[in-house]
Amino acid sequence: MLPEGQDAEQATIANSVWTWIDRLRQRRRISGLRDMLHEAIYKGRPLGALGNDEQAWLRQSSKSPANLNIARSMVDTATARLTKSRTMPVISADDAAWSEKLFAKRVSRVIRRKMGAAKIERLKPDVIRAMLIRGTAVWKVVRNGGDTDVDHVPRYEIVHDPREARYGMPRCLAHVKPIPKSVLCEQFEQFEEQIESASTYEASDAWMAYAYDGPGYNDHVEVADIWHLPSGPDADDGCHVIAIRGLVLLREEWRRPRFPLVFCHWSAPIDEMWGQGLVEDLCGIQALVNRVAQDSQEGHYWSSALKLFTARTSNINKHHLKARHPVTVEYDGAMPQFLQPNPQVAQALQLLDWYINRAYEISGIGQMAAASKNVLGSNASGKAIDSMDDIQSDRFAHVEAGWKAAICDLAQAQIDEARAMYNEAHSGTGDLAPKELATWIRETDWGKVDIDGGDYHLYMEPENFIPGTRGGRLEYIESLSKNGLIPDPSVVADGFDEPDLQRMNRSVLGPLHNLQRIMEGLADSRIPLYDLQPDEHMNLSLGLLLAKGEYNEAMACGADDSELQRYRDWMELLKREMDMAASGASSPSLPGAQSVQTTTQPNAMTLQPGLGAGGPPAPGIPPGGPPGPMPQGPMPMPPGMPGAMA
Repeated sequence: MLPEGQDAEQATIANSVWTWIDRLRQRRRISGLRDMLHEAIYKGRPLGALGNDEQAWLRQSSKSPANLNIARSMVDTATARLTKSRTMPVISADDAAWSEKLFAKRVSRVIRRKMGAAKIERLKPDVIRAMLIRGTAVWKVVRNGGDTDVDHVPRYEIVHDPREARYGMPRCLAHVKPIPKSVLCEQFEQFEEQIESASTYEASDAWMAYAYDGPGYNDHVEVADIWHLPSGPDADDGCHVIAIRGLVLLREEWRRPRFPLVFCHWSAPIDEMWGQGLVEDLCGIQALVNRVAQDSQEGHYWSSALKLFTARTSNINKHHLKARHPVTVEYDGAMPQFLQPNPQVAQALQLLDWYINRAYEISGIGQMAAASKNVLGSNASGKAIDSMDDIQSDRFAHVEAGWKAAICDLAQAQIDEARAMYNEAHSGTGDLAPKELATWIRETDWGKVDIDGGDYHLYMEPENFIPGTRGGRLEYIESLSKNGLIPDPSVVADGFDEPDLQRMNRSVLGPLHNLQRIMEGLADSRIPLYDLQPDEHMNLSLGLLLAKGEYNEAMACGADDSELQRYRDWMELLKREMDMAASGASSPSLPGAQSVQTTTQPNAMTLQPGLGAGGPPAPGIPPGGPPGPMPQGPMPMPPGMPGAMA
């Protein structure tokens, strides 16, 4: 925050910010107008009816224009296709210790849950649609109390220097929008007086009057949120400023190498910052299609009007005719003959079909896909449908790759904000205490997650490797199971994330999910092994299979022996439980629990050489098994467990 008594400096900084913005956004008038035109094409409005000009729209609608909005059909189809992509970001820690890899795994789960939040899922179709209409869509990561939030920002609110963007992302960006004074006063209470006295936003004088029109802005003030990136990794010239005209509300150092803005393109820009949208590609064809369709409609309209031939001496009152635009022809002498013209021209209809077919070919979207029709027929297998879906997706491979990269960038921006909030709260430089942070930020040491210069990096996990269609997914998982690549039926059931199937398979999936929780706990040395003990109600054989897999994975990644010992101890406990279940004896109890008397079972457990993935025999039991009856009372605990017997 700015120190007190620097009003002159604040005014100088604010004036510099707004001078830069006003100078640059004048060049955005044409680009902003083009955005509005493309939006009008998608909505099916006349190109001259911008903003909320409903009167012009109603005047045009009174003529009932026959617009075949193929652009909207293609945009909605492409939006549906990209929305199906649920690829998620993953945080990895290659060339790091086992503990660091486990930490990266835990943090990855946290950020994946955050990226799957309801608001992000709701905004995804809107962002994709804006990308198709305007060419570029923008996410913005903001703070909301002690949590991070994501907003969808129209691209015409972003101001930048096009000369800086000629070689990539510029080093200075601004987000300018009108904000209610009450919201600003709540956020910046120390400047409440100055905000209330600030000049209100006048849409009629603004550079984007056609975007911000209407009477609802009389209590708003225009706010600039501007960032300047540091010149290098160790540079301290980065800055973040929030300002209204004549006043700086916030000024802070900005050390991040990126903006909190994420850009998604339909067609990536060549030498500028903005991409080209699908509607821009189709606007010319859409105008021709509308023209031919309207000509055809007018032909029907006028050819179907009433034509009346009357003798001039008949004295018929023409004003009594109430039909739609009747035409009265008076004649002298013999009644003329009337030849009914054909209202449609065959060549015009052929031209209309040609325009529509070319539009679909240019966009790469098939008419059958836009109409939700299966080109393979009703008896096609799930694998065939999925293969056809892959073929159709090849046309948009670059778009899907860009969308996945944007999701990865959005996760990076959220991590940046979470890390900054965590560091500020724990260093005392922020406005929030650690306990006021959101749970997902408070319970993770985000200060360690240095993706730019540390051991961690971000990449995309192909979560949609399994086909997305239900038929293709079922056939694919069934094929994996038959080939032995899925070892347990419960894992097969877990491959279907449909809520109804998950509910029906709860009796199968419950034990699997419980064991997965235990495997995660074994990897975390902070969780006592006592809290992860197996019992007879678990799927013991599956637990042994999962534990051996996790144990060998940890060993392959170079985990310490103390970390591997947790897996060995747990597997020994699991094998005892399996032997007790096989012999019909009751489960042994752990210290602190009520003692359970066991039945006399000679040779109740026999440890084979190498059993337990190379671990030592359980404490208190010699190799080869106990010499006599199992001891009654509490079972001795493996070393390292709380309450273990000396």
